[in-house]
Amino acid sequence: MKAANARFARERLHDVSERDDPTTLHLCDPRDEPPQRDPQALARDALAALEPALLPGLQGWLLPGEGQVDGARLLPALVAESPGVRWHWGQRVTQVEPHLLHVAGQRPVPVDFAVDTRGLGARGTPALRGVGGELLWLHAPGLELRRPVRCIHARHRVYLVPRHGDLVIVGATEIDSEDTSPVSVRSTLELLSAAHSIVPQLAEARIVRTDTHLRPATPDQRPHLHCEPGLVRLNGLFRHGFLLAPALIEEALERTGLMLGARRKETAHA
Repeated sequence: MKAANARFARERLHDVSERDDPTTLHLCDPRDEPPQRDPQALARDALAALEPALLPGLQGWLLPGEGQVDGARLLPALVAESPGVRWHWGQRVTQVEPHLLHVAGQRPVPVDFAVDTRGLGARGTPALRGVGGELLWLHAPGLELRRPVRCIHARHRVYLVPRHGDLVIVGATEIDSEDTSPVSVRSTLELLSAAHSIVPQLAEARIVRTDTHLRPATPDQRPHLHCEPGLVRLNGLFRHGFLLAPALIEEALERTGLMLGARRKETAHA
C-alpha cells in the first residue's frame, strides 16, 4: 500500500499523512519500483524499439512501473485466497445501515460492521451519477504489443491493453449517460479508427466481445469515504478503483479504529 499509486490516492483525501505501519497489507512494495519513475520522453527510434507494432514515426512517453490489472482474473483469485469468507452471490442489497444489511426478499441481516461498496446501487448516499464506458475485445494473433499503450489524439483518446490469448482490449469512452445498451456504431468507429491509426496490424483483428457498463462518479469527481460506528461507505471511485482502493481501505480502517484493533490483536499474540 505504500507504493506510488497508494501515495497518490491518499493525496486525494484531506489530512492524510504518510505512515510506515508493519501491520499494513502491502499490495506492492516501494522496492519493486524501477529506479527511474519519472516519465521518459521517447524519440521515434526508442519508441519503435520498445513497441515495434506501433506505426513508424510516432513519438511518445514511457511511464516506468505502470501496470495493468485483469479484473476478471483478479477477483476469482482474491476469492480463492479468502477461505474464511462466506460469499452470498446473486443477492440484491437494497439498503445498508450501521450494523444492518437489507437484502431483497429477506429479513434485515444484523452484522458486526457494515461496509457499503455498492457503486450506483447506493444512490443518494452520496449523490452519484453513472458515466458510461465501453470496451472492445479484439483477437489479434501475432500482434506483439508488450505493454498498455495510450493514444492521446486531438479528437479521440484510446488505450490498448494486451491480454493473454492474443487478445487486445480497446477502450477509453466516457459517456455522460446511463445507457447500458450495446456499444454504439459511433463509439466502435471512433475507438477502432484511433487504435488502427497507431497499430496498423489491427486491421486484421477480429472483434470477439464488447462490454458496456457504468462507472460511479461523484459531482466533484472525488472518491467518497464516510465512516461512523458500525458502518463504512466507500463509493465514487469512477475509473480508478484498483488504483485508489488500497489507500482508501487503509484510511477507512484508521478512521474506524479497526486498524488499531488489528494492531492490539497482533500485540496480544506476539
